[in-house]
Amino acid sequence: MRIAVLIASHNRRHLTERGLRSLLAQDCLGDLISELTIWLLDDGSSDGTADMARRLDARIRVLQGDGQRYWAGGMGDAHRAARSAGADLYLWLNDDVALEPDALRRLLVARHELSTSGLDDPVVCGALRVPGTDRVLTGGMVNQRSWLFGSNDLLPPWSVPRECETMHGNVVLVSCTLLDALDPFDGTYLHGYADHDFAHRARRAGHSLWMAPGFVGAGDAVRRPHYDATVPLRDRMRDVANVTRWRPADQWRFSRRNYGLRAPLIFLRPYVVTMVLGPKARLIRLRASWSRRRFDERT
Repeated sequence: MRIAVLIASHNRRHLTERGLRSLLAQDCLGDLISELTIWLLDDGSSDGTADMARRLDARIRVLQGDGQRYWAGGMGDAHRAARSAGADLYLWLNDDVALEPDALRRLLVARHELSTSGLDDPVVCGALRVPGTDRVLTGGMVNQRSWLFGSNDLLPPWSVPRECETMHGNVVLVSCTLLDALDPFDGTYLHGYADHDFAHRARRAGHSLWMAPGFVGAGDAVRRPHYDATVPLRDRMRDVANVTRWRPADQWRFSRRNYGLRAPLIFLRPYVVTMVLGPKARLIRLRASWSRRRFDERT
């Protein structure tokens, strides 16, 4: 099995090195995986990320960005390079992810079991924990069934693969055939939304989304000022429209492509939640546990 790992990084040398080392220490290398190639897009880092990666291992191929590629753009550069070289599976990996030693094995085994059960080319993501806790940071999600706004709620991982409706792109195992066909990194999005858009389009094309058993690693818990009621409203609104959060152009494109008549409501949701932070915002989230229960009952 040949796996091409796609990573985008910018000025996070210590986190990127930690992530690369955890990837290179996976217990299935040479067993389930015959060839591992890591395509790292270093987006104009000034902290020596590229030099560190070149010295770390010969399997790491460093690509250079201009500092304006961001996540989706950088992953697109890595994807195009990996596509020309050839592989069987792609692994999307955020540069801040510290993988468990058996993480890749669990992803591969889950995908194999799901494929042999008759599912058509399933996509498998991994749940990440907040460092030092068992709280879910990123992973698979279920959509809240609300006409007014709706939202995505994180699902805790089970001891067996768990179906989900959308996902974060921090750790994702997907076939080259499917990613090349749907290509979420084609320039449509600059930073965010490429992962969620891919999830929606994959499901519409008949492919199911699953979360591998257990936590596959830990990520960097970044502070989110737009959800902090102690931050002045003007600063929270500015953070919402930041390119590394919800760039309005990308947000509208995603909403229109995937939500039809509800697109304006989905587009406005981050701004509304930010403005009504505090008790009112918590009320918006009361449906989360109910949505998860309903989804589990259906599946």
